[in-house]
Amino acid sequence: MKRRVVERVPASINVRLLNGETESLGTVKNLSEKGMFISTELSFPIKQQLEILFFLKKMVLHLPVNIRSLNKSGEIYNGIGLELINPPQDYIEFVSSLRTDL
Repeated sequence: MKRRVVERVPASINVRLLNGETESLGTVKNLSEKGMFISTELSFPIKQQLEILFFLKKMVLHLPVNIRSLNKSGEIYNGIGLELINPPQDYIEFVSSLRTDL
């Protein structure tokens, strides 16, 4: 099994996923400076790229992501592994703060 370049931190953070005109809810289950896994239920076709609305303190970060993996149960996607595209410094600092809290 391939080892991650950056280890993920366990989390439980609510986010919104934007897929073109469609929006759905999800929960970040783990994250790193470069990616995250989101538990969600999506019943529509999803694009290779999405935007995640990540609510951080008093700001909302718009995080463009590439889909790296999909978990599917029947016709429902119940989890997606994502790679962040140029994550903003605020996001990187947030993840770093979680690592120091461990």
